Amino acid sequence: MPNTILKNLKQLDAQIFRNISSHPNLQSMDNVEFHTSDNFIRLRGHVGSYFEKQLAQETIRTLDKDRTIENELEVTW
Repeated sequence: MPNTILKNLKQLDAQIFRNISSHPNLQSMDNVEFHTSDNFIRLRGHVGSYFEKQLAQETIRTLDKDRTIENELEVTW
């Protein structure tokens, strides 16, 4: 993978982290991880509600509309 693509993925990772960690309605995201590639962004982990699951996905979608978002977050009550 060319260095430019890796740099862009790292920048996207940093932006996703900033947006999710600073979002006032995404407080239980400590147990969430994400992985970016050329084609997708995958979310994994546990959140406290379906609202948080959807909000995390839509927060990421605003950053990158080209990659498929694979939302594998599990809601734990």
